Amino acid sequence: MDELVIPDGFDYNSVDQFDLNIDISHISTDRSFVSVYSRFTTRTDLTYKPDYSSKVIGGPLDNGTFTSNFSAPLSEDILLIEIWFYDGQAPLQQVVASDGSQITW
Repeated sequence: MDELVIPDGFDYNSVDQFDLNIDISHISTDRSFVSVYSRFTTRTDLTYKPDYSSKVIGGPLDNGTFTSNFSAPLSEDILLIEIWFYDGQAPLQQVVASDGSQITW
């Protein structure tokens, strides 16, 4: 059997670290909750349906802002960010590229 040769500097890590900064205070400061997903599909009405098992982070916004960091799989090129309000309206949704470590909304 041949030996497996791994080049120097090879990164075995299958996830990447991200900094997430959300500021929707110009839209609303009402009570709201953010979730970020690594997998989702597009519905026929062009909204997005998250794969709830792929949630990588979630938390409440404070006066329309949220700041945190999280890990996500390197295999996913894009992420879905959803912001839900507690008044029953449809969520705000944004798809972002996961090719950088900084995500801002």
